[in-house]
Amino acid sequence: MSLRWVTVTGWVVWPVIVVCLVMGVTLGWREPLMLGCALGLVALLGLTVLRRRALLSVSFAASVIRVVPGTSAEVRLRLTNETRRTSSGTDLDIPVGSGTRTERVPRLSVGVTHETLLVVEAPRRTVIPVGPVSVVRRDPFGLYRRSVTLPGTAKVVVHPDTATLPPLSAGFVRDLEGEASRDLTDSDLSFHALREYVPGDDRRHIHWKSSAKTGRFMIRQYEQTRRSRMLILLDTRREAYVDDVEFELAVSTAASLGVRALRDSRDVMFVVSRSSVVARPVRAGRANLQNEETMDVLTSVSPARLLDDVAGITLTASSLPMGGLTPLAAGVATDVSVVFAVTGSVAGFSDIEQASLPFGAGVEVVALRCDVESAPRLRSSGRLTVGTVGRLDDLTKLLSRNRATA
Repeated sequence: MSLRWVTVTGWVVWPVIVVCLVMGVTLGWREPLMLGCALGLVALLGLTVLRRRALLSVSFAASVIRVVPGTSAEVRLRLTNETRRTSSGTDLDIPVGSGTRTERVPRLSVGVTHETLLVVEAPRRTVIPVGPVSVVRRDPFGLYRRSVTLPGTAKVVVHPDTATLPPLSAGFVRDLEGEASRDLTDSDLSFHALREYVPGDDRRHIHWKSSAKTGRFMIRQYEQTRRSRMLILLDTRREAYVDDVEFELAVSTAASLGVRALRDSRDVMFVVSRSSVVARPVRAGRANLQNEETMDVLTSVSPARLLDDVAGITLTASSLPMGGLTPLAAGVATDVSVVFAVTGSVAGFSDIEQASLPFGAGVEVVALRCDVESAPRLRSSGRLTVGTVGRLDDLTKLLSRNRATA
């Protein structure tokens, strides 16, 4: 027996038993002695019930249930009696988010499976953990309560709202299926022109037919191709947003861009800043601020996996500002061709312009300021484009407008 099994009622009854037995024995009072013996018998009988363990196995029909805000998720829980005897009825304590639900399981024969359906409301973007499940056994008198936690968990992932965007072609440096860059090289796949041979050139690239015509060695020259990798930066500072509604608009905006790029078969890197900056002693030649301590790179292998990670993003009070996050991201994502930086309405144009400086001259930077119910507009300055998003539907208009002017 463990003291953790005793309920509040049990803690009251056991002292009464002791007092009644002591009074009956020392004072010779028959009534307290009989009451103490009766209560002691009840307490012992209740204890024997708990010693029989209910060996049930728990499994979820799906470990991840994905829904959108404003709907409900159905979590199916299966319990199987794996003992050699019929299990008695028992209760299940199922943690769902910050609360706990209690479900009654009937008597189960050997090998029989019972299915329980949990309906979980999903009013907003979040991740709701479900489980682990605890099998609860109680004695008939309410003196004891034994809980056994079983392995197995699931989660309800409420994805953010996303917009249906056109292909993100504007601003990209194409890969082999698209256009080449303006950077010239002596070895690639996109032919540009011929030039005269200079000492040090690779003779394998000599164009012999042109050399025979001109009487001089001519070298093939190519336009360097790059992969169209996209970097998405999401500002998670509480100071950058007026309220939670504005932050949710920013999350949906960044998520929409990531989903569209993945559907376009682009390489996507989705970066958010962590809640704090931790400085550690480091080896010589390394920065004091570690990238892995100041930013998180979300999973971007598929739209569903990306939205799973985006569902868990929250506002933080001490994360890096956009101007501190971009140098770290630029150091990791060295081969990007376009950057989308999403922030709130508090950020000014000068702050955004300063944050775009760490990226090279061949990278187009598009900053999107989320300002709820504001009119959509674009402002360009060199390779930096700043757009204002008032509603999620405005994102499609802004990208189409940028595409038309690109």
